[in-house]
Amino acid sequence: MATLFLPLEIITNILSRLPSKSLCRFKCVSKQWNSQISSPNFINLYLTQTLISDNYPNLIIAQFSLSSTPISDVLNPNFHFTELNHPLKRLCRTQDFSYYDPKVHPQILGSCNGIVCIAVYDKSSIFLYNPCIKTHRLIPHFLPSDDTNPLLEITPGYINVVVFGFGYDSRSDDYKMMRMIEARMRNMVSYRESSVYSMRDDSWKLLIDETNTMEYILQNGMGVLSNEVLHFVVAGPNYKPLIKCYNLCNETFSFDELGKRNDRVLVKADLWVMEYGNEESWFRLFSIRDPSMIGDFTHTRPIVYSKDRRRILLDLDGLSFGWYDWCSKKFERVRVHGWPSCYAPCESWTFVDSLVSFGKETEKNKKKEKEKSESKIVPKKIKNKADIDGFLSSGFKLRL
Repeated sequence: MATLFLPLEIITNILSRLPSKSLCRFKCVSKQWNSQISSPNFINLYLTQTLISDNYPNLIIAQFSLSSTPISDVLNPNFHFTELNHPLKRLCRTQDFSYYDPKVHPQILGSCNGIVCIAVYDKSSIFLYNPCIKTHRLIPHFLPSDDTNPLLEITPGYINVVVFGFGYDSRSDDYKMMRMIEARMRNMVSYRESSVYSMRDDSWKLLIDETNTMEYILQNGMGVLSNEVLHFVVAGPNYKPLIKCYNLCNETFSFDELGKRNDRVLVKADLWVMEYGNEESWFRLFSIRDPSMIGDFTHTRPIVYSKDRRRILLDLDGLSFGWYDWCSKKFERVRVHGWPSCYAPCESWTFVDSLVSFGKETEKNKKKEKEKSESKIVPKKIKNKADIDGFLSSGFKLRL
């Protein structure tokens, strides 16, 4: 019976459409498959295939620990979260669910291309983490000046705000994390500082922020990534809501307005959408005008569209989820399983299926594999004198 061999291009195309969990197992099929799946070209192809597909991403929440579930399961009446074996697990107390203390539980600082940026409350430990292939990298501490920075100390009367944003810079093929800090008293800003971390360089650097001369107040909340630009909500003059933008590619700052508002009725929540490819064009997609529809919640955060683009999954104060149909103006609460019984808030983000790994861990694993393989080298079986002569000449030098 003839053996059918598929061209490498077809095998690559098939593999690029499989779940990352399966690909991690398929590395054991052969050395060729292991090399193919681990190659940078295939990792980029797989990420591109994932981003252009119509599949739902995964939902990740940070509460007492980190848990995730495919958003496709959220479409079911009841869905369940599964706890992740994340690198912060040993640093966070996850055994006692009788109370909630945010100082000992993980936070999510951002997500991009399957990489989730996670940290403990005081940001003393920050990791880049890929939940799909379970790899991570510890981000080094901030700039040396932080050791003497009074902003990191508790100053009576001052309000200290620290926000983060995480994203990808395609121009330099680099993942970056941006940090802005602000100290103020009675709405008077006394200190501002911006810095960025580069995964390629594995280091932090200070940024020149020319927008610091403008009048605005930084708001709590992490940066939202869109078109390789991080967006932060700030309060401008007369508390007018503005968007402060940071371009990851050219490392510049700018401001943007949320269109021209002319509301005559009180609304519960507005969803603003930025036109793709045009960072200066924002428009309001819809407003939830009936507060009793979703309940009494302070913050309503959109997470993801449904595939028909009619419904949006909403995070309500980190306490519950629900689908809002912006065409029929109807809201449907979602029941969640897998959370601790304690009624505590959570942070929710999404991440896509990805094979993106981190340079340091990759090189370290390669070195370990090489040392392991070399330690298992066994001399081949010697059959005759010629083999003995060849073995001795290649492997040993005799000294008389």
